[in-house]
Amino acid sequence: MVRTQLYLPEDLYDLARKEAKKNKTTFANVVRISLEKTLIDKPVMSLADLKAKFPIFKFAGIVKGTADGLDNDKIDDFLYGTEQKK
Repeated sequence: MVRTQLYLPEDLYDLARKEAKKNKTTFANVVRISLEKTLIDKPVMSLADLKAKFPIFKFAGIVKGTADGLDNDKIDDFLYGTEQKK
């Protein structure tokens, strides 16, 4: 493990501390788990999930591409196609 130091907004720090206390764990563990969920365990959303979360997707024919294996990093490709004008 690597020891590090970071600056957090006070409200975010307070939320993490409260979460640690609620789950009877350490602040550091809350930060580690949060980073893992954000950076490693990125959720893959199905087209049905996207339509439920973003009602705009219910409009047929406005979206190019497919939703197979869609994750948060590929949302622009899904929405606008892989060939974007530059």
